[in-house]
Amino acid sequence: MERPVFEAGITYDKDTIPEMDGVVTDTFHLWYRVLWYIAAIVMILFGLLYGIEKPVSMVLFCIGSLLLAITRKIPSRVGALILHTMRGKELTMGYQFFRNHMVCTIGNQETRYDYTDFIHIVESGNYLYLFVTKSTACMIDALTVHPQPERFKDFIKEKTGKSWSFPMRREHYNLLVILGNLLHQKIKA
Repeated sequence: MERPVFEAGITYDKDTIPEMDGVVTDTFHLWYRVLWYIAAIVMILFGLLYGIEKPVSMVLFCIGSLLLAITRKIPSRVGALILHTMRGKELTMGYQFFRNHMVCTIGNQETRYDYTDFIHIVESGNYLYLFVTKSTACMIDALTVHPQPERFKDFIKEKTGKSWSFPMRREHYNLLVILGNLLHQKIKA
């Protein structure tokens, strides 16, 4: 019987499911976040342009500011449904990585994937994601990879033929940072 080259795992819970949902959204459905940001910015601008002292403008400014602050925390419909379905329970998944395929195990159920099945590989914080579709991924806690965790990412890159990428996060396109940089350049000139 073939021995796995690597093993890893993940526990899906109230913390990891929103994290995965955010990575899926930030990787393949960025428009979802962009629409929230646009709505927030429009509300803030309307509040500022029409006089913050007016009650309606103040309310719009406050709602826009709140939306801008929490957009990353708003789960997608799918993430919220998964959390609701799990009702606070945890689900542990084990992974075994062989030379030509990997096996995902939950309890007695096994699912096999060839490395060519993965359409995208993403790294985010302590987690690695092997995407099978634009809405389905194997989430791996990088801290559980053994043996030789430092070789794991190269192994996956070689086997899938894909390069590791990072999800587009708010810190990559923060409007306030962009405006601050433009203002700073204008003051210097």
